[in-house]
Amino acid sequence: MQFKEQKRILLLRKSRIFQLYKKEARAVGETSLPEGSLKFYLEKSPEFIGTKNSVRFKNVSKGVFDITVKKDEHGRDVTTYKQTVDMAMAFDYDLLTTHYNINLEVSDIFAQEDEFKDK
Repeated sequence: MQFKEQKRILLLRKSRIFQLYKKEARAVGETSLPEGSLKFYLEKSPEFIGTKNSVRFKNVSKGVFDITVKKDEHGRDVTTYKQTVDMAMAFDYDLLTTHYNINLEVSDIFAQEDEFKDK
């Protein structure tokens, strides 16, 4: 899909989001919607753009990035994120922020640490 202007897009890993939705519903004693109904609801929302195959997602476990740290040829630690390729649901991020007053922008703690190491 091509856009006339640059657009911010939120890519959601369907399997992970549905899993978290079910977990949160159980935690508050609610019954979750069946996956088919939830998928239908999301796809009919005005913010939904479409789906994209083969998107690489960083793995998260218990709210923390799943990483491995190995030594390079000079003995320095090299951090890599474990990743999974999956299908993504794409949403117009700006419409989400407008309609639901949310801000999902976060910073990467590893990038921040790297920025200040030599200063």
